Amino acid sequence: MSLRLSILQSAAHRGANVPHRWNPRRCPSSHSSLFSTSAPSASRSRPAQTATRAKQTLNQQEVLPPNSSSSAPPTSSSSRTIIPLNNGRQQPQKRDRSDPAQQQQHHERGGHQQSQHARGFNPWFHLHASRRAAFRAFVLGSILTATGVTIYSTSTSSSSTSSFFDRISERWAQLQSDVSYAKTSFTNSSGPTLSSDPSAGTFSPSFSSNPFSASRFEKQLKMLSPEQVEERLAQNQRSFRVMTKEQEKLKDKAKQDLILGYCVNQVASNNPIEDDLSRHVVRAKDGSLDKVFFGVFDGHGGWCCSQKVAQELAPSVAIELENVKDPRDVMAVMEAIENGFLKLDDKIVNETVQRVLAFPSRPLACSSLLPAISGSCALMAYVDVKEKDLYVACAGDSRAVLGVREPSATDKGAHTWKAVPLSFDQTGRNRWEVRRLQEEHPGEENTVIMRGRVLGGLEPTRAFGDARYKWSTEIQERVFRLFPTYRQPHRNYHTPPYVTAKPVVKHHKIRPEDRFLVMATDGLWDKLTSNEVIQLVGDLLDGKTGQERMILDRNELKAIKSKVKAIQGMVTSKNGDQIEEEEELTPANLPPKGPASQVRQFTFKDRSNASTHLVRNALGGGNDDMLAATLSIPPPMSRYYRDDITITVIFFGEQDTKMALAGAEEADGLVEIV
Repeated sequence: MSLRLSILQSAAHRGANVPHRWNPRRCPSSHSSLFSTSAPSASRSRPAQTATRAKQTLNQQEVLPPNSSSSAPPTSSSSRTIIPLNNGRQQPQKRDRSDPAQQQQHHERGGHQQSQHARGFNPWFHLHASRRAAFRAFVLGSILTATGVTIYSTSTSSSSTSSFFDRISERWAQLQSDVSYAKTSFTNSSGPTLSSDPSAGTFSPSFSSNPFSASRFEKQLKMLSPEQVEERLAQNQRSFRVMTKEQEKLKDKAKQDLILGYCVNQVASNNPIEDDLSRHVVRAKDGSLDKVFFGVFDGHGGWCCSQKVAQELAPSVAIELENVKDPRDVMAVMEAIENGFLKLDDKIVNETVQRVLAFPSRPLACSSLLPAISGSCALMAYVDVKEKDLYVACAGDSRAVLGVREPSATDKGAHTWKAVPLSFDQTGRNRWEVRRLQEEHPGEENTVIMRGRVLGGLEPTRAFGDARYKWSTEIQERVFRLFPTYRQPHRNYHTPPYVTAKPVVKHHKIRPEDRFLVMATDGLWDKLTSNEVIQLVGDLLDGKTGQERMILDRNELKAIKSKVKAIQGMVTSKNGDQIEEEEELTPANLPPKGPASQVRQFTFKDRSNASTHLVRNALGGGNDDMLAATLSIPPPMSRYYRDDITITVIFFGEQDTKMALAGAEEADGLVEIV
């Protein structure tokens, strides 16, 4: 028995040195069974079965493909039979690793390395090599992961007394949260919700993912303290008295008591803020007020356009007003205001690009084209102090609402506050604007407004700048050749311009019951309705304190609007312009614009600035935790929850109310137009 084992082992040793090419002359069939049972390629679990298979394989007929190589080893016709394969079409055959002839054919096709056949095929060797490779990959991956987490922890952590492994665990969890946020930002289909934990001093802005994805994101941010909230709200607030002490000494106060004062405030969501505001004045020869201009400007695509319009719109309109012979001619004044808007927009959009194309240079383009490529909505109020006329010109979705104090019909001596809109949001949701654009672009009725936006991209239908919706295709292609970073025209861009800066102008004769005018960008109107804004300011003027709980009922708002129509009859507009507010269009798969129906909790604590009072109630009201959480979200994440907010509140006449401009500055804050 031991002798036979030695023979088998010696035969196996000789078989390991057999050359790769199979040659039956050098390896007779009488030794094939010994080679099959003792070679390393044989299965260790079933040696007898493998040996039997080897014997049977040598006696079977061999199947060769039609295109087998001519260098195949010579064989006799008695030991090999060629079987045709389905009219010359080659069919895949399963290779038998125990057949030496098939091993040779596979080698000629480049299937195995020579070293494997020289020593025989050993699955255990490959399994061992795979385990080693997997172990090396695991070790390398662990090292890289630990290194990355350590770097991430070092770059983002502050001084801490916790152990190294605790910091690693904490930063690993934060890294997972950041990765989830990046993933969710691509799959999120709906807006986020805000939840706060006042006991922990943190809050979690939760992004609800689409219904087909279970991924969610919750990032912990430190909530502002009450002191920081107050500091943030008061950062940009200012109030002014238009009537100074010297003017109060004048005998003829009729010329000076129309505008008592005004207050402003801005709270940014973008960084830097894209909103801007203005306040200009044209004085008479004796120094008294003649023409006063207030404006709020909601920029988009950057701040360049809104800043330029804030600086130059009032002077542009003032120049046109000088050409009006009779200031009591309302239509002539409206025409002059429109010309002032259009001439400034032509200067921003067309004159600059012609100068750049005539003398192409990047510094000139950067200084000239940025206001044209970006855009800005514009809302301007012009007050003719002598005639006591109020003109409101709107291009975009900012809004002006007049607060009217009327005697109560039920309670003698009491009064109520009414909201009279002096502008309407000009967006792709406004039926009047949709109808106008469809009439101006026949044949494009289905593409000029898509998803409530112009060509599916821009929401305001009127704005300064936005040259991408105004330039001709030829000019846009020339700009694109000079500056490849500029975006090419829209797919359905056929008959520009699609956006105009021509405003809708309203006129209103200021009466004693007209107490204040609220002008604000859409960041405020996304949170509060016009009636809520007027009621909040009116209650503040009446000296209301504490908190109030209100329910936003849209049916009740419709009833209130029907009662205000009589007051709206005092507002004059040009023929064809929108004269009353309608329900906005709600495109498919989009939520309605404006605040949702819900219970509101308002607070009354900002006695010195009505603009700050409105900002507070728009972002949280009586819910201090919600207010702190909303203000704590940094940009650009904050854009999910709020927009830039800019508010100007102008007070008319003698305010026989309990509110006084206690913190008002002595100067009127108006920029003089010369």
